[in-house]
Amino acid sequence: MNSIGIVIGRMQPVHIWHKKLIDTALTEQWICLLLLWWTQEDMVDEMNPYTFEQRDMMLQSLYPDSSLMIDYIYDTPTDKQWIENINDQIFRLGMFESVTFYCGDTKNDSAIQAIKKYQNILDVEEIIFREIDRSQVTISHNDEQILVSATRVREALINKDNELVQKMLPEEVYNLIS
Repeated sequence: MNSIGIVIGRMQPVHIWHKKLIDTALTEQWICLLLLWWTQEDMVDEMNPYTFEQRDMMLQSLYPDSSLMIDYIYDTPTDKQWIENINDQIFRLGMFESVTFYCGDTKNDSAIQAIKKYQNILDVEEIIFREIDRSQVTISHNDEQILVSATRVREALINKDNELVQKMLPEEVYNLIS
């Protein structure tokens, strides 16, 4: 079956769970598209401290010779428009019978919920949602098991807890942002 794997995320910044998610998609799919959330203003703030270019550089450092295609997905006024944009991006790469969306939580991920709501817009025969359990990626820090998340990374960066940041980021990403 002609299929494509898609990972969608803000990745502010790219951390070790993102790497597990992408690695799974690359292992299971011949074609893998990573869509980074992006506003037209590419606004940088506390919740989104890295530009598209900086996040793209993080990902390129992790996957320099891979089949991972990295592009952006615009924030749009409606979920329907957003799904139409995803469909356009899939179509630009070719005609696919199946698309697998890789995510961490199919019940609470707002992107996955929007895709499910408007999945009839996608010009594919089959849509699969592949959940990669976030609880599988924890780190030990100060005698505590910590679930890795971009929010935790940003908090550690603000608090200048470089040891924690280093544990939560792939080495290549840590070297870029430190």
